[in-house]
Amino acid sequence: MLREGICEYHEKNYATALETFTEGQKLDGADANFIVWIKRCQEAQNGEYGSESEVITLSKIKYEWYQTESQVTVTLMIKNVQKNEVNVEFSEKELFALVKLPSGEDYNLKLRLLNPIIPEQRTFKVLSINIEIKMKEAETVRWEKPEGQDVSTFRQFLAGVKNLYPSSPHYTRNWDKLVGEIKGKEKNKKLEGDAALKKLFQQIYLDGSDEVKLAMNESFMESGGTVLSTNWSNVGKNKS
Repeated sequence: MLREGICEYHEKNYATALETFTEGQKLDGADANFIVWIKRCQEAQNGEYGSESEVITLSKIKYEWYQTESQVTVTLMIKNVQKNEVNVEFSEKELFALVKLPSGEDYNLKLRLLNPIIPEQRTFKVLSINIEIKMKEAETVRWEKPEGQDVSTFRQFLAGVKNLYPSSPHYTRNWDKLVGEIKGKEKNKKLEGDAALKKLFQQIYLDGSDEVKLAMNESFMESGGTVLSTNWSNVGKNKS
């Protein structure tokens, strides 16, 4: 609940975060983190929304939204309303909200949704400082805005597709191929000095016959690392 509350706090859903932290504190009163985050939420509410006595008018109302992997949340920045004064209706491609404001005015929000939702799997909460509406996405696609008509320009999430990651709206990059190209460049990279000589000796040893390998090992050992011969006839005679 602490992690959930922190996420909600950073999404600026301060009232929801405060409720989560408060519930978490009831379960674990010994954890001082809940006290700290509860205080932060209270300070954020006071700083962002002003005093509770402020009169809400239609001109001041705005809504915010954000998306998770499976849900789209629309938040109406309206405070001090009762649940029975809020009516929210859904269809597959529409959201309609009617709110009776403390001033006596009616606030209407109607959105033609960018992508379809599952109307049966939606919820809304009337909190002290806002109204939070959550909608279950029918398709796993990225919403760049909550309302619109055309979804063809928005790429689908590629969850579950191994090694392919979205890097722009126009193409994806195959990281396995890229790694292979880098390894190929490293393999063909020109070596110089001691590194080149070492690489040459390694290749001679790997490609050599048993006599060549024996000669190289024996000459290296006998000379204390100063001679490396591939001629076993000479190395064998010297040893005898």
